[in-house]
Amino acid sequence: MKYFLIIMINFLLVFVHMPVIAEIYQYTNGGGKKIYVDRLSQVPAKYRSQLKTRNPSVTQVSEQQLRLYQLENKLHAKRITTRNTISSLTAKTADFTTDVAIADNQVIVPVSILYAGKKQTLNLLLDTGASSTVIHTTRLKSFNLKSQKLRYAQVAGGGLIKSWEIQLNKISFGPYQYSSKNVLVIEHKGEAAFDGLLGMDLLPRNDYQIDFYANKIIWDKLGLFQVQQKINRLKLELN
Repeated sequence: MKYFLIIMINFLLVFVHMPVIAEIYQYTNGGGKKIYVDRLSQVPAKYRSQLKTRNPSVTQVSEQQLRLYQLENKLHAKRITTRNTISSLTAKTADFTTDVAIADNQVIVPVSILYAGKKQTLNLLLDTGASSTVIHTTRLKSFNLKSQKLRYAQVAGGGLIKSWEIQLNKISFGPYQYSSKNVLVIEHKGEAAFDGLLGMDLLPRNDYQIDFYANKIIWDKLGLFQVQQKINRLKLELN
């Protein structure tokens, strides 16, 4: 009985160390990467034709090889996800800054508007002293003087100018977007380097920063820093 038990134990040990045979299916994905799976159901439908032409490709491998294949596929999928996340975050950094024109310490911001069904981009002077956003009549498409109620606005120095209050369907700049926003349209004579004023009614309350060397506005310095930190961490993981 003792010898019988010894023989059985040795037999089981040999059996444990025998390689486990599995069917492995191989296909090449859209990125040119060879993928190995152990079930036909794991092969995406669009790649099944590769298996058919190979009749299909079946390889016998050990359990250890199978684990290595599965680990490689898992790491490859993780790298793809990480790259996609980096691309998404990199695109998001553009929301935190805006290219501007700067001349004689005047910062002119490109602003997109939608009014009376028409889109256009205006160049508005960033003016922290203006309580309302203002657009010059000559620069606003689809503006009909006859259909608007005239009023007079007082300017610095005490003078009065003709003005009209209108509602824009949409106005946006940098990461900020407003719907159904009222602005003033004023009569402007002569040449101007800008199309109106970007006032405090639209400017963000957080501390934005003007980069006079790069001709940019950083709307949210902390938010931009946090996104860039995430990108750097993901790049380290990828490497």
